[in-house]
Formats: sequence, structure tokens, C-alpha cells
Amino acid sequence: MIPKLSAIPPTPRRAARDPRARRTVRAIAGAAMLALTSPAFADPAELTARRACEDVPALAYVSDFARAAVLVYRIDPATGALLPSALGPFLVEDKPAHIVLHPDGRFVYVANWGAGTLSGFAIGRGGELIPVPGSPFVTAAHPESIAILPSGFLYVANYGDDVVTGFAIDPASGSLAPVPGSPFATGAHPISVAASPAGDAVYVANDMSSTVSAFAVDPRTGALSGVSGSPFVTGDRAFSVAVSPSGRFVYVVDGVSSDVTAFRRDLVRQGRQDLHPITGSPFATGANPAGVTVDPSGRFAFVANWGGGTVSSFRIDPVRGALEPVAGSPFASAPGTRAVRVDATGKFLYAANIESGIVSSFAIRGDGALRAIAGGAVATGGQPSAVVVTRRCTDDAGPREASAP
Repeated sequence: MIPKLSAIPPTPRRAARDPRARRTVRAIAGAAMLALTSPAFADPAELTARRACEDVPALAYVSDFARAAVLVYRIDPATGALLPSALGPFLVEDKPAHIVLHPDGRFVYVANWGAGTLSGFAIGRGGELIPVPGSPFVTAAHPESIAILPSGFLYVANYGDDVVTGFAIDPASGSLAPVPGSPFATGAHPISVAASPAGDAVYVANDMSSTVSAFAVDPRTGALSGVSGSPFVTGDRAFSVAVSPSGRFVYVVDGVSSDVTAFRRDLVRQGRQDLHPITGSPFATGANPAGVTVDPSGRFAFVANWGGGTVSSFRIDPVRGALEPVAGSPFASAPGTRAVRVDATGKFLYAANIESGIVSSFAIRGDGALRAIAGGAVATGGQPSAVVVTRRCTDDAGPREASAP
């Protein structure tokens, strides 16, 4: 309760002369501030949103290549372990190869390799997936990978037609419309696509030509244009590409030569070469790497080694971008490790093991080493091809993002 005005000393001069009065003024001021900032005086909508955010668990969405579905798991906030969920499975089209989360956390999109389509979903208040208007959307033959820019443009690497298709995302509905000039030609069999954090560039790993294509993004239309020097040579069979959170480094895993080709990235300007090899590149991985990701802090890179059923962990030199293996790397996962994902806190890593049907869970130590979470290996009963992690908060305005991968 706010103190009565009669309890306040009559004048500042009296308070200045009387130490007891000064103490009284300080006590009253503190009580008033406490009262005004207590839950009783807080914005009810803010309190509701805060409670809703605390009550909604983090969720993992897993694309299942064999069952043409998206599986949903709850995440134990203390241990990071995947737990059963009453949600799903949510059906998509044939052979989903990849799943991504929109940067604002309200939508997910799935690349359906067998159908040549993209399924789009809004994430409901309880984490359920609701098809967006017009879904599924036609891409090109064998869509393998998706990247979304903060500005709302979405790009798909299509393995069968050697093109990237571009779409603009309706921010209200999540529906897709082609960007001008789409599709855009790439190298042979594009298998992975990634975007710079600033949204000014897109990179495509071309499997059979062993190159990475670099594109500048028109900020108004989303149209792509090749940068000078593109495509850039990688190791044997470029299989996955990732950009560091700083936007300074680009990493490509090479599936046959079993290494990472690392590049330093220039700002994209017209007519300027964009990528420069990093001294010491390539960096050895486990057998037949298939996926790469960088943690949110930009300190570590993680590689999914399909042939070895392991995850390689590297420290990233913050100045040069060079990779240094973490002690104990690679870490055992399960047969057919195809993709890896780090949660937004940087505390946990999840690996999709497509051959064994298992999603493995790891805690990330401070030095980048991985520790398998007790009970963290989940048998999906299918073929997990990729995983995304989000925490959903709800308020009167609808779902919003608390954390994203």
C-alpha cells in the first residue's frame, strides 16, 4: 500500500535538520517505489506474458524423412533431454529433408525432397503446427535445404534442378510468394544453403561441383545476383554450409575429403570478391561430414560426421576464423549423423542420425567439448533428417519467440 501523505514530514528543511526525519523520508520513498514496482501495480498483460513464457517448455521439431512427418518433443530445461510430447506427428509431403524456424519464431518450413515442395506451418499457442495459406508450395526438383533471412526472404537449394528458388514470406500469414527472377542458377547439385546474419548474402554448397556459390541479396526484392569470383572451390563434395553469427566467416563441410573448407567473408559490394580462404584450411573432421553449424556465441563450430556417426567440435579463432579441434573430438553420436543444431542458449546440441533413427542430445561444456545427456538418445522410429529448437511464449498478441536456434 502507498503511505498516506500525512506521514510525510511537512517540509524538506525540517527533514534536513532532523536526522530522524531524513530516515523517515528515505523509508517512505523506498516504500513508495516498492509499491509501484510490485506485482500489484505491474501491467497485468506483462505479468500474464511473463507467466506464460515461464510455463511453456522449449520444443524440438524433427523432420522425419521416412514417415513424411514432423515430430515434436519437449525439452527438459535443466538437463536438455528430449521428452515425449502430446503434439504431432504433423504430416508433410514425401521425404522431408530439412526443417527451419523463422527468425521471429512464429513459423516453420519443411523441404519435401521427394515431392519438390515446401510445407509451411504457423506455430500455435501450444506448439501445434498449423498449415499456412497455400501450403505446400512448389519449389523445384529435390529441395534439400532452406535458409531464411531476417528481412523475410526464404531460399531453397534444389538438388535435382541445380537452382535456388527464392520466396518472400508474408509476415502476417507465413504464406510464400516467389521473388523476382527466381529460380537462380547454382553449381551442380546444390545441397545446402545458408544466409549471412545481416541478410545481405546467401551461400550455396554445390555437392557434385565441389564449390560454394555466393550471392548478393537485393534488400528490396530478394532477388539474387552472383558476386565476383563465385563459385569458390571447396574440398571434395561440398555438402553443407554455415555462416558465423558475426558474419565474418563461412564454413563448408566436404563429404568425401572429410574436412571443412573455411573462408573469410568480405562485405558484399558490387563487383567485389566475397570469400577468401582462411590460412590452415581445410581442417580435418570425422568421416564423411554431412552438416555444420556454429553456436550462437560464435566460439564453436560443430560438424555432423555421417560416416563415423560422430560430432566434431572446434574452437573458432575470433580474429582469423581458423578451426582448432576440441580435446576429445569427435564425440560419439549414432550411425548416420546427418545434421546438428545448437539451442539459442548455447548449452545444448542435438544431432539427427538418419540411419539409426535416433536424435542424440549433448550438453556443451565451456571449452566446446560435448557430454552425452543421460537418457538423451531418443529413438524416433523413423529417419530424422534435421531438427530445430525453439521456446514458445504466448500472450494476448499471439505466439512470440523466447529463444530460437
